Amino acid sequence: MADKGVSVNQSWDPLNYPQNLFANTTVRPVRSIRARSWTNCLESTNQLQYELDKCYEQLKHLEKDRKKIECQLNEAFVGHRISSANNIPIQRMPPNATKIDKIITDMSREHAKVITIVYKMEQLMGRELADTIHNTLEKWVETLRHLQMKRKFQMQRNAINTVVNGLSDDPLMEQMCAVLKVLSLTVRSVRTALWSSSVISLYDTFQ
Repeated sequence: MADKGVSVNQSWDPLNYPQNLFANTTVRPVRSIRARSWTNCLESTNQLQYELDKCYEQLKHLEKDRKKIECQLNEAFVGHRISSANNIPIQRMPPNATKIDKIITDMSREHAKVITIVYKMEQLMGRELADTIHNTLEKWVETLRHLQMKRKFQMQRNAINTVVNGLSDDPLMEQMCAVLKVLSLTVRSVRTALWSSSVISLYDTFQ
């Protein structure tokens, strides 16, 4: 039975709908899973770029330090042609290379030059440098290999289905950021080791 005073055939008019029905209701914005995923992806990408910039900054400083040391050695040892040029093979970057691939290749090339100049300093002294210096160089290689392994895993995942709806694998991005952070600190230690090697070689030779 219809309520008193209300026509059964009366249609609902949205203009007459009570405006204050939801006046005391708090509407919370709903973020979809996709929106949250995009946010996490953006944060990981920004962090990755930050760590890459730190690595390149240390790499540029290392190149500058190495060239300076080469000049000092050539000035100190007149008649010796001391250079970091070498024939150590460096793996080429893959097609559609990313910034990760580029930092791996650039660091590998610089590593070859550093170990070459260290070897020539040992030849000038007639003995090997301290184990701590060699251990630092070895840690540099191990970190590069770790980063390369993460990158290969990422490429394999991409070939299968790593990117779903345009989103990257966030945990893998975080792992690569962690490796890049270690790599930056390691290159900083390599700079110190290279400087120590030059000081030792110059001091030891002219005593």
